[in-house]
Amino acid sequence: MQLDGKILAISRQCDKDQLEVDIVLQAGNKLAGVEVKAGATVTKDDFKGLYRLQSQEPAAFVSGVVAYDGDAIVPFGEKFFAVPIAVLTGV
Repeated sequence: MQLDGKILAISRQCDKDQLEVDIVLQAGNKLAGVEVKAGATVTKDDFKGLYRLQSQEPAAFVSGVVAYDGDAIVPFGEKFFAVPIAVLTGV
C-alpha cells in the first residue's frame, strides 16, 4: 500500500511473552502501533504491547494508540493515546 508516495506496511506483532499489537504501521524507518479494544474504558495495562514495541524500536517508534469504544481522546504519556474508534473511522 502507498500513502503520499511512501510504501506503507501493515502487520501484527506478538512476542515471546504474548504481548501483542493488533496493527503495526510502518512507512520507511518510522512505525506506529494500534491496539483495538471493544470496551469503553482504557487503562495503562491496555498499552503493554505498545510499550514493548516502543522499547524494541525506540528510534523508529512514532506513536501508540489504543482504539476503544469511548468518547474522549485521552493521553497516556508521551506518544501514547486512547482514541475513540468513532474518531478513527469517522462514524
